[in-house]
Amino acid sequence: MSEFKSNDPLHGVTLVMIMDHLAATFSWQELALIVPINCFKSNPSIKSSLNFLRKTPWARTEIEHLYLRSIEEGFRKELIIPRVLTTPKGLQKPKKNPLRGFGRMA
Repeated sequence: MSEFKSNDPLHGVTLVMIMDHLAATFSWQELALIVPINCFKSNPSIKSSLNFLRKTPWARTEIEHLYLRSIEEGFRKELIIPRVLTTPKGLQKPKKNPLRGFGRMA
């Protein structure tokens, strides 16, 4: 019989393996800039990150995408980090529209 081969690049890769790889590739500060979640910002550890990521699907998805980008051939973390750091308004909340809420003008 032929073996089944999955097309999923995360097949057989556990969350522990993903976090070990990312912790070795990036610093906790860099991870907090790329994916702004508190488990990377305050008292970061792999254990606390795993607890949070297992309970929060959107954060797990972000981490999985970062992992997939980091294992690509020719990956350079300099291509990810400066984009976050040099965006002038990338980390700020957008300003509210001052005209919003005044209704439709006739």
